[in-house]
Amino acid sequence: MRLPPVINDYKPSVQTILQNELESADEQNIKLDKDNFLTTGSLCLQSADGTWFRLTVSNAGVLSASELTGTQIDSDGRPVIASTNPYV
Repeated sequence: MRLPPVINDYKPSVQTILQNELESADEQNIKLDKDNFLTTGSLCLQSADGTWFRLTVSNAGVLSASELTGTQIDSDGRPVIASTNPYV
């Protein structure tokens, strides 16, 4: 997310940019109080022993999990796709 710099004077154009960026970022967040629909990306879960798995669903609705290995895991043992997550 790229927010405009903080300024001392109120400028509607800057406020509009800020509002649009925040709304766009919020739309990408998973919500705890409603259903979430993923059309892109993936859902990865970590097992109790620290192994990471990616969940997938077939066209028949069959769920499966595959272990993330090799280049899918970074040097810290986390999925590469999540290695820039600032909240972990």
